[in-house]
Amino acid sequence: MLKKLASILVKKLVSGAALLAICLVVGYFVSDRKDYPGKMEFQEPNSLISTSSDGVAHGNSIPAKRAAEKFASIIKTLHADHFTGSSGGSFALSADFVTYCRHNPDSIAFIVQVPKLKSHKDAETRETLAKLAWTAADQAAKELQFNTNAPAVIVGLRGFTSYGPIWSGRRGGEPEVKTDEIGEERRLYPFFASSAEPK
Repeated sequence: MLKKLASILVKKLVSGAALLAICLVVGYFVSDRKDYPGKMEFQEPNSLISTSSDGVAHGNSIPAKRAAEKFASIIKTLHADHFTGSSGGSFALSADFVTYCRHNPDSIAFIVQVPKLKSHKDAETRETLAKLAWTAADQAAKELQFNTNAPAVIVGLRGFTSYGPIWSGRRGGEPEVKTDEIGEERRLYPFFASSAEPK
């Protein structure tokens, strides 16, 4: 009886290990390993928004960090006002929207970790959340200096590990491109490329 139980357990472990190996191999080949401009520069800011242990606002300059602080404050308030009483409303007042702002001469990017983004499953709720982020980005960018009247703007909302809604357009205008699919974070990379920084 004990031998039979041990045999079943070993078979399950082997089949589980084989399934894990298959998933890892498939994941490796499906993942986007292309070297996009700005992809390497994006990694550090993206890791900074993983936790609030180093603060809730980060940026590539002091004015950018202030814009990130303003963005985080605005979206937290808008989220609490809009989602109170709905799924996720209870954590809005205590959870932080950890934000990074990349300010370039002709563009700006905000990436933010949205608490429990994964719990916002339906398209309408995610669209509303992205609209709130777009509004916060427009307000937070008002005090920054650009070498153009209509700088490019991109806002990326990230859950614990992956991005959801990513909207882009021009400051002061409506978003021109809206996506909410896994793997779209590559749209953020050009905003973080070293060539986007002032010389």
